[in-house]
Amino acid sequence: MEYYFIYNPVSGTAKVRQEFLENIDKSGLEYKLIETSESGDAQKIVRDICMNRSDSQQSIRIFACGGDGTVSQVINGAYGFNNVEIGAIPLGTGNDFIRNFGDVSSYMDIKKYARSSSRECDLIKYRAITDGQVRDGFCVNMFNIGLDCNIVEMTGSVKKFPLISGSLAYLISVFVILIKREGANLKVIYDNGDVYNGRLMLISIANGCYCGGGIKGLPRAVTDDGFFDVSLIKYVTRREFLQLFPLYSKGVHLENSKVIAKDIIDYRHEKSLKIEAMDSFFKLCVDGEIFRCQSAEFAIDERAFRFIVPD
Repeated sequence: MEYYFIYNPVSGTAKVRQEFLENIDKSGLEYKLIETSESGDAQKIVRDICMNRSDSQQSIRIFACGGDGTVSQVINGAYGFNNVEIGAIPLGTGNDFIRNFGDVSSYMDIKKYARSSSRECDLIKYRAITDGQVRDGFCVNMFNIGLDCNIVEMTGSVKKFPLISGSLAYLISVFVILIKREGANLKVIYDNGDVYNGRLMLISIANGCYCGGGIKGLPRAVTDDGFFDVSLIKYVTRREFLQLFPLYSKGVHLENSKVIAKDIIDYRHEKSLKIEAMDSFFKLCVDGEIFRCQSAEFAIDERAFRFIVPD
């Protein structure tokens, strides 16, 4: 077995990065540690590793050492190659995808975790159109559009301030963005032909439950059930959203009688989905990376990769 650790040296805090480097030295593994140097680097590095193996039948394990963005890049780089298993060392501030499989701290015991078993997981394939240009890729955890995307964008700036963690930065951004009450104006076409037209607060398309450092916004999402979950929150007042948010963050909002009575949320399990901008464009957040597009299509790719889960 070969072990590769793709290391983002600017992810998270210096203390967490130092703990990782100490733990990997104590792991007893024969490994290669490769640092990334720029955005998108991890995907290129991993694809080169997979393409240039001398023996494609030999199993390798590649660990994304960073946040959700690094995990996404590593999985995109390894997609389509056999005998490749992906792991994650949580050096980022969110680390949301790995929360679907248990306590985040268990991933830092590299000696034990690196030898743990793996399980098959789904991916969400997307195709976005921006000014006539096609952008293809795979989402590991979640897409965010509308208020949620704007929150993710602001969180990236807020968490750079001292003593502000990923979760706190997310909560601060929620209240700042809510003042503006920015949502999105979209046409959403579901798999069965249903259509939502008009303004909404946010829409999330998810393989996993969590975003924003542990906000459990899509509590019924399962990473290997052959579906992605879609949560559309309609264009509600600030007061209604503030009342909803504590329930939303804990993942108990779908069972709340007031939420159900007001018909605030449209929550579905889907295999495909299409979204079109009613205005000139919308911002799409893919595992933390944000770009503008005029339309996007989404489809489930069942059991597309193997993810190493702490035993």
